[in-house]
Amino acid sequence: MSPLINMAFILLCSTASSSALAISTLKETERLWQQNKNRLGYVEYQDEFLKYNNSLKLDTKDGCYDLNGGKVVMYLIIAKEAVIDSVRTNIENPKAQCFKRTYTSLPVKAPPFSPLVIKMVMQPSRKTQTK
Repeated sequence: MSPLINMAFILLCSTASSSALAISTLKETERLWQQNKNRLGYVEYQDEFLKYNNSLKLDTKDGCYDLNGGKVVMYLIIAKEAVIDSVRTNIENPKAQCFKRTYTSLPVKAPPFSPLVIKMVMQPSRKTQTK
């Protein structure tokens, strides 16, 4: 591989997941969500995403609620490429891993800004709620 092609490949790989790389910890993800949840376009995008989520029954399709583990707080990191780039959770257990598999790489509508973080609280009694 020529040096120029090699450099282009490295650049492409590094920018493809720039949203997730920029937000490396749960604490950083929570902080970004707090900063952006009142930004112009956020509430409308979140409402649209939740309707999409509910229409496809994404939270129930893989049986994640049936797994042990209690409540899972998820932060969906949505990239400008209109995909859920990564999912951060407050806990690491089989239930959290199941939800991560369900939502990671899911194609979505392009967000009004990037990265956009949506917080979801997954619990058996009320299933999906946001705050």
